[in-house]
Amino acid sequence: MRALERERDELLKDLRISESRSHQSRDLDHQEKLHSLLEQKDELDEHIATEKHQIADLDQEIKALEKKISNQRKQVRGSSISAKQSTQTQKNIKVMENRLDRVSDM
Repeated sequence: MRALERERDELLKDLRISESRSHQSRDLDHQEKLHSLLEQKDELDEHIATEKHQIADLDQEIKALEKKISNQRKQVRGSSISAKQSTQTQKNIKVMENRLDRVSDM
């Protein structure tokens, strides 16, 4: 019986403490802070999602530019080879014209 009375007294004491104004005020402050932190988390999650979307867009743009650069390099190489071939062809024509002139002069 005494043990039950002690337990009841302890429970009543805990109840009075939890219902005290200072504890209620502190609980309210904690609740407001928690609400504020949750709002901040939501804003940050939204910001992160936006940044991830921008990163994906930039990655696609980078890939497109890399492909364009690669194609341009291929064209430049092709033009360079064509120019070399053209120069070589011009030299061959000159050599053949010179030979033809020599044969004609004979």
